[in-house]
Amino acid sequence: MVRYLGDYEHPEITTSSTRQEPGIGATEEPKDSCKTTQNILLEYGEFDLDEFFAERLPPVLRNEVEDFWTALFQVANAVDGIHNLTITTDGMTREYHGYGAVHTF
Repeated sequence: MVRYLGDYEHPEITTSSTRQEPGIGATEEPKDSCKTTQNILLEYGEFDLDEFFAERLPPVLRNEVEDFWTALFQVANAVDGIHNLTITTDGMTREYHGYGAVHTF
């Protein structure tokens, strides 16, 4: 696991493009919208799984293999929970998709 270092919010302003239909012209005005992304900073991970096992012996015995995969799936479930999380508080729903948050009212 890597250590949490901090977090920050960043507003992203996007402008929708104007659609053109042949012979008709623009069908809608461009609109600006703003969404705030919430970002976390994590320390740099020094090893991937292959490099980890180059430094340590991989599990060999049945109970070691089961314990390893159980622990690894717990990490995978935690990461999935971070990347696909929905929280509703006081009528506001926040959906987290691994890279930021989308606020809906």
